Amino acid sequence: MYDREGGVIHRYVQNTIVSLVALMIGVLIYFFARSEQLLVYDWIPGFSLIANSMKGAASDSGSLQFLTNQTWFVYSLPDGLWLFSFTLIAMTIWQNVRKRIKGIVAISVLLFALIHEIGQLADWFRGTFDLIDVITYFIFWCIATIYIKIQGDVK
Repeated sequence: MYDREGGVIHRYVQNTIVSLVALMIGVLIYFFARSEQLLVYDWIPGFSLIANSMKGAASDSGSLQFLTNQTWFVYSLPDGLWLFSFTLIAMTIWQNVRKRIKGIVAISVLLFALIHEIGQLADWFRGTFDLIDVITYFIFWCIATIYIKIQGDVK
């Protein structure tokens, strides 16, 4: 599976790192820029204290306060980053399958996110439907699929 010019193995590692970075950025925004009404504050003892101390340290610079006032940054960007991450990982895992199956895998990640958002509209899931989230999902899904296409198909 490895060639000396950085073929398949190199792509797996590179895509995994890019995916994890996107995922972690989304998680950090979600945890530190959102309100304390998130369920994670109930699930992890002491998380509220840690998050508040980090928020306080970051707000001294003023940059966090500016960013947390930006609705898209706080509410939609983490979802887009997560969708990018999951799409990239899914397409990396199944990159050696036929093109049709790879397309189904990629579309299913986007559909899962869209079904969740529509489910919020129908009150099937907790949360609020947001058209900006849907647009963000589509944009970040496109970025992930284009990223994989630029790397070239590995057969």
